[in-house]
Amino acid sequence: MNRKTFCNKFSKFLTDLYSENGKFTTQTSVSDTLSFYVIKIDTENKNTIDSSNLVELFWNYDKESFGETEYSKYNTINLIKTNLKNIMKNVKYTISLSTSNDNDVESTDTGVVTSDFLIGVSDEKYKSLYEKLKTITQLVSPFFKTSKIEYSIENYELVSIETDSYYPSEKLLSIILDNFDLSSEINTENLFLNVI
Repeated sequence: MNRKTFCNKFSKFLTDLYSENGKFTTQTSVSDTLSFYVIKIDTENKNTIDSSNLVELFWNYDKESFGETEYSKYNTINLIKTNLKNIMKNVKYTISLSTSNDNDVESTDTGVVTSDFLIGVSDEKYKSLYEKLKTITQLVSPFFKTSKIEYSIENYELVSIETDSYYPSEKLLSIILDNFDLSSEINTENLFLNVI
């Protein structure tokens, strides 16, 4: 298992743990520095969880992720904030999506690797938005002549995009907003994408 996949699975586990399976809004990230893991958790949950054994809890939940490595060899730095309010309010996020599956690429043995955004987010509205953007990326990429789109999101709204297309990003954003309503299910019929 590559480093990115491990971080994603660990982050997802921590999100479910601290959010109590969606009861409390929670955002987590896990970064692999090669020497140790940096765990960041922001949660509305005020209940105290012993953070000294997070790796052991994850190991008991998913031993396959660790392979032959003993969980006791994993050192962590835990940055945990509990009993927070409005974690997902007034924040900006960038979501990069590609028509190829970048997660299939093995991570290198150098540099810091961090779990993907939205893997460690308990907010179902953001998860739904992410799935819609994945569908949109697949639909518009052939028309936009691009294989990757970077979406900027603010309070669940799409505010800008960046692509490697030779068409202006502002024009492409306008086409997306004209064709798709992100507040409802994606309708793939009667699209006007070839208007560039």
